Amino acid sequence: MRYLMAALAVVTCPCHLPILLAVLGSTALGAAMSEYVGLTVLALSALFVVSAWSAVRMFSRDAQPRRRLRSVDEIQRPAGLHAGRRESAGSTPGGAASKP
Repeated sequence: MRYLMAALAVVTCPCHLPILLAVLGSTALGAAMSEYVGLTVLALSALFVVSAWSAVRMFSRDAQPRRRLRSVDEIQRPAGLHAGRRESAGSTPGGAASKP
């Protein structure tokens, strides 16, 4: 998809309008584009901006390192708690409370 957007940005670049008019000159689309040059430039410019922005976003998304998503348990559990049991201040690592 990103290569499609990049190719669309290259083709619809407004600086390529004379080339498009020369290539499409003998077709109905070329005749319509040459009749309505202002509208053609506006439409191609808008399409160019959208496709170039989308391509840049897609390519830059792949270049950034991916962050590891935390699970809901990691977000809601305070640092001193483990899954399934709660450590109190007087408990030993084995789970039995030490008596003085």
